[in-house]
Amino acid sequence: MDRFHAWRDGATAIYMAVSPPRLVTDRSWRGARLWVPSNGGQGVPNLPLAPEE
Repeated sequence: MDRFHAWRDGATAIYMAVSPPRLVTDRSWRGARLWVPSNGGQGVPNLPLAPEE
């Protein structure tokens, strides 16, 4: 694992009590969200603007 792994997937937990050791990342734990850009996404996500008052 390196800093790019942490940048893409967030915090990582390593469970050593099970065999083989298991990695759980923040992104895998939370799942896909509409407001979180996918891996490799660049720039600002293409989301609709909030309505004006």
